[in-house]
Amino acid sequence: MFKRIYVELSNYCNLNCIFCTPTEKNSRMMSLEQYKNVINQIKNYTKEVCLHVLGEPLIHPDFSQIVKYTIDNDIDIMLSTNSRLIPKLKNELINLKIKTWNLSLHSTYDMKNQEEFILELLDFIKLYQEKYEATFHLRLWAESNKLIKASNDKIRKILFDYYKYDGEILPRIRLKERVILAYEEEFEWPKLDGIKTDGYCLGGKSHVAILANGNAVLCCLDSKGYTTFGNVFNNSFSNIIRSEDYLHAINEFRNNRCYYELCSFCTYKNRRIKK
Repeated sequence: MFKRIYVELSNYCNLNCIFCTPTEKNSRMMSLEQYKNVINQIKNYTKEVCLHVLGEPLIHPDFSQIVKYTIDNDIDIMLSTNSRLIPKLKNELINLKIKTWNLSLHSTYDMKNQEEFILELLDFIKLYQEKYEATFHLRLWAESNKLIKASNDKIRKILFDYYKYDGEILPRIRLKERVILAYEEEFEWPKLDGIKTDGYCLGGKSHVAILANGNAVLCCLDSKGYTTFGNVFNNSFSNIIRSEDYLHAINEFRNNRCYYELCSFCTYKNRRIKK
């Protein structure tokens, strides 16, 4: 069993964030029938699907049906979103049972109506939690420079005033029950360039990802499919997790080695090293 499986609905997005990996944007989208096929294949291997890799999940025209089909198959949903479309879609979203929400508040840094938008977002969270036992993770970038700190200060004031929080500014703050503010370190999307290192990673062990084109990859950071060990549209998920490439990759990680070249360049695995 995997802790979760990431499913990329598409690489379509309504924003052009500078930290996102360069890609052939708006070039792939999983159809509703393809998504149902994916769920049918993975439902015995996980109890949680995270709608995330590239793209904004809320853009998908069949988003509601996607959520409902997932829940009907007794799989919880984690949604990672830039949040921008939530106010527009709130009447639709309020009727969808999503267990965990990851909301990127750093997507509001450049908004002229930032305070109005965030307050509307917080009102939605309030209404949603009156109906469902859902957890909301509000994400900001860690304060690596003065510009980010100034932006975070503005957002923190809005959040602290709304939730009447007067405690310490910690890396992780419980604003209220099941509403958590957390800071994420900026990271570089892995690419086939840089300094190679070996190491251990949970990619492929606790989680895998399925891209919108059906490629199964070791983790949600491989948006380009460099660690592809099979395609769920051409073969069954149960078969590809028994493939030679997949088994070799897992075995190499057990010995602190990287089977795929992308993994050797990836710096994210170094976060597991205790300093």
